[in-house]
Amino acid sequence: MPEALHPIVRRVVTGTDGEGRSVVAHDGPCDAVAPRPDGSQVMDVWRMPAVPPRLLDGDGLVGGVAGPDLGGLVYRLCWVAPNDDMDAAAYARALADTYGDGAVAGAASGMVGGHATESVDVVTVVRGRLTAVLEAEEVELGPGDSLVQRGTVHAWRNRTDEPVLMVALMVGAAR
Repeated sequence: MPEALHPIVRRVVTGTDGEGRSVVAHDGPCDAVAPRPDGSQVMDVWRMPAVPPRLLDGDGLVGGVAGPDLGGLVYRLCWVAPNDDMDAAAYARALADTYGDGAVAGAASGMVGGHATESVDVVTVVRGRLTAVLEAEEVELGPGDSLVQRGTVHAWRNRTDEPVLMVALMVGAAR
């Protein structure tokens, strides 16, 4: 597996002290990280099992990177490495580890990195240019562009020489 592109993101979480005053409850690297075979990194910053959450609920990140529960959400950052030439089998295993075999089984035949999740994902590119590969077409996204992914088969391609930073808010959904 290639070396990680960037340091793990810093995650700062607020809370209250014994007197009810606002304080920093956590300040450190994100613990829920999934490296990908191409050098990309997926980092879950916060997970809620259901919405609305309770203000004092924990971060929900037990077990590492995963998709959201039905009615829950995940806030995620991803560094996407230049990856137009990926190892299909290795990438399929990495996706299955995160989303389960069903997400990868739903991918179109021959779409390397193709997967579908039971979620509505609002994805925004922060830095770089990223291509969303769909079964019938592709769309290139740049800084500030957002894509709403609604449980369809898709893959991500970084066809540039620089890493891409994207954020995603994933909400667990039913078909």
